[in-house]
Amino acid sequence: SAFPALQNEVDYTQQPQDFTFAATVPTASHLLDVAVPGLKMADGTHISGRFNSSTFDLDLDARIPAIGYGAVAGDSLDLSVGKTMDLVAFSLRGNARSRKDSIDLEGLDITGVAYQDEVRLRADWPGNDKGAQGTINLNALINSPTSATIDLEPSRLAFGRGEWRNERTAHIRVDSSTIAVDTLEMANAEQVVRLGGVISRDPAKALAFDLHDVDLENLRPLYNGPAVHGLLSGDGHVFDLYKSPYLLSYLCVDSLTIEDKPVGDLVFTAAYNDGDDAIDVNGLLKRDTLNALDFSGNLAPGKADELQVRLRMDKLDLRFLDPYLPDAISDIQGKVTGTIDVTGKLAEPQINGTALMENAGLRINYLNTFYSFTHQVVIRPDMFALDLVKLHDEEGHEAIATGTIIHHGLKDWNFDVSLDMKDMLVLNTDERRNELYYGKAYGTGTV
Repeated sequence: SAFPALQNEVDYTQQPQDFTFAATVPTASHLLDVAVPGLKMADGTHISGRFNSSTFDLDLDARIPAIGYGAVAGDSLDLSVGKTMDLVAFSLRGNARSRKDSIDLEGLDITGVAYQDEVRLRADWPGNDKGAQGTINLNALINSPTSATIDLEPSRLAFGRGEWRNERTAHIRVDSSTIAVDTLEMANAEQVVRLGGVISRDPAKALAFDLHDVDLENLRPLYNGPAVHGLLSGDGHVFDLYKSPYLLSYLCVDSLTIEDKPVGDLVFTAAYNDGDDAIDVNGLLKRDTLNALDFSGNLAPGKADELQVRLRMDKLDLRFLDPYLPDAISDIQGKVTGTIDVTGKLAEPQINGTALMENAGLRINYLNTFYSFTHQVVIRPDMFALDLVKLHDEEGHEAIATGTIIHHGLKDWNFDVSLDMKDMLVLNTDERRNELYYGKAYGTGTV
């Protein structure tokens, strides 16, 4: 047997079998919908091989045009497994990808052997200039049906932003309820990530991490939206990953920037509060010498009120919001000062407070008009309320605005605003923007 540690799990009292087989699956969906719901396999998959029960010799070859399960998919896959005496050899070649985070493993080549409870595996994917590249080397020892030790030998990973390497072998022990990691360290130039500790059903045990100058651009394949830049450093512990995960940490981001809009330096701490059964959070955003934003409160995932956080802003620069604006609006500017309470569920936060907007402004792209104002705004869970706000156009004309901007979870925006204006610039385009009609237009009256 290739795995003596598992021999008690095998029933050897079977009738002798010695046969070859070959099959082409014209339509796999009917079978898979019953046997493995969610698994998708392309029509035309071909499987062939041979099995001898007296020697337990096995040969298996499969050609799979395409296969997918959830967010993971592969194509042009060739699978080969062979067992002779106590040795098992296997290989898998093709392409794989993760739809969720857009990571492609092009030219994936996995090879390995198993002998006397030991497994050696190597995975290579050369990828392309923009995709993922890497080499992973693993040695594993099967101790029992529920226990194994794994050595992650020096390997490398690249996602288009430099190459991450572990120069020293990391030791991982896995059993039925615990994963113990003995110091996995990955480095990419000056960036370093270290992991060590335990993932366990015991909520008192934790997986520790340490980060040094990790560029936030490394997270780019994992989310959609504007690019976030900055260097993340800090340390912490993650507890109870099996049930209700929570984080105790001290983290800081130097030179946080969204697209090309500077935000500042961010410091964040989280600590478990046993009395309230919640996580206390505190943070500070600093811009030059100004404490532009600080926040404090607690998070209680799973409770009726998951959020109890207060934000205090002092001349917070609004320009970092520009990449998040809809296409019809741009060039946001201004400073905001005020206090905002965030409560409710993480998925549906309730926002209440007031904020003074100083020299706030934005451009309406279709009209190419820029408006600015200084005024207090009332913030409610589903609206921003404006009362007698003096708007100014780029030529100094003035209008009075009153109304509400209604939203649903900061989406599905609706405007209910009235304007009383005189000679207000309402169109400022040229032929390049709209050849059907262009020029300058001024409005007087009530809208």
